[in-house]
Amino acid sequence: DFADLTVGMLLLHAFTFSGTWLISIRKPSSSKVPSPEYYPLVFFDGDCGLCNSFIQLLLKVDMNGIFLVSSLQGSTAKDLVPENFRKSISSIVVRLPDSRILTRSDAILAIAVRMGGIYSMARLAYLVPRIIRDFIYDLIARNRKIFPLRAQVCERPTPELARRILP
Repeated sequence: DFADLTVGMLLLHAFTFSGTWLISIRKPSSSKVPSPEYYPLVFFDGDCGLCNSFIQLLLKVDMNGIFLVSSLQGSTAKDLVPENFRKSISSIVVRLPDSRILTRSDAILAIAVRMGGIYSMARLAYLVPRIIRDFIYDLIARNRKIFPLRAQVCERPTPELARRILP
């Protein structure tokens, strides 16, 4: 039956499609240190265990090295994120190579969609109105410090990962 075949093909495409095929990331050829000019930059609350765990997961899963990361309390954030965003943000901020700033649920969804593969299924969450997505995000963000997710021992990053962690 044609309908059964269509559903199967849609599922196959959903689980095998990589969003990175659509991302045009220009990688600098001579620079050893990745630059926010070419890569999305994820800022996170360095004092938050949930945020730190999320960033560690992001760095492990991001095999293509699409993202750079930096703490909202660091010098990179002071240079690239306007003060009103740094003061009012509850945990995650994404600065895209075109200098757009994404916050709250838009930031999380942008990360997931750019990861590709199964994570690109997060694109479906854009069907939920932003006010509802942000309400859920804010609920988690308000309670994020109660999650005991801070590691007792910090792992030393590999040289490749260390290049993607900005001050």
